[in-house]
Amino acid sequence: VEPGGELSRHRHGQAEVYHFLDGSGKVFVNDEVFLVGKGDTVFIPGNAWHRIVNESDQALSLFYCFATDSFSEVVYTYGDGSTWQTEPRQMSVP
Repeated sequence: VEPGGELSRHRHGQAEVYHFLDGSGKVFVNDEVFLVGKGDTVFIPGNAWHRIVNESDQALSLFYCFATDSFSEVVYTYGDGSTWQTEPRQMSVP
């Protein structure tokens, strides 16, 4: 997340974990606000509204993962009611 940037408020059915690799910022989960920095981890329950804000002057880097077998199963719902979902990928085994 670039300085002054944010990840928009959204939710999805799967629980998610954010682990912060560098920088600092704020994570909003429903009505709670968490100050985060390098080494911090935040658990986000399924269907919780959440977003990230970087108010610092350096990039905020994070690793995230979902409680699901495939990213294509995650359907993002945004505050305006719009949704987004990635296309399933076919994996081939040599």
